[in-house]
Amino acid sequence: MATVKLVARLTDTDGNPLSGETITFSYSYDGVNYTQISQSVTDNTGTAIVIHETTQKTYYMASFGGDSEYEPASAVATYTPPTTQQPSQQTSQPSTVLIILLVALSLLMFSSIRGNISE
Repeated sequence: MATVKLVARLTDTDGNPLSGETITFSYSYDGVNYTQISQSVTDNTGTAIVIHETTQKTYYMASFGGDSEYEPASAVATYTPPTTQQPSQQTSQPSTVLIILLVALSLLMFSSIRGNISE
């Protein structure tokens, strides 16, 4: 079994970290149907961290739902277990894998519609 440390970093379009935002972490074994692992709030560096354990190829998604200023955004990464080791090389120690997901946001664009009002 592998312990996967998922690290998401949320930034704006200029690369500035966004703190206090909720990131949803999910996993999938087929890359299509995702199951939520948990949610984590970004710290002052824009980072949110979650731990997940797996024994097989796993797709991970970190997503931000958007707000009044930023559009929703997400990032996906894949964990593939190492190939089977020879019996003499096997260890009973679990391995820890680090996966970093970078979630860059874009600003919502607003345009105003102006027209003439006639009396």
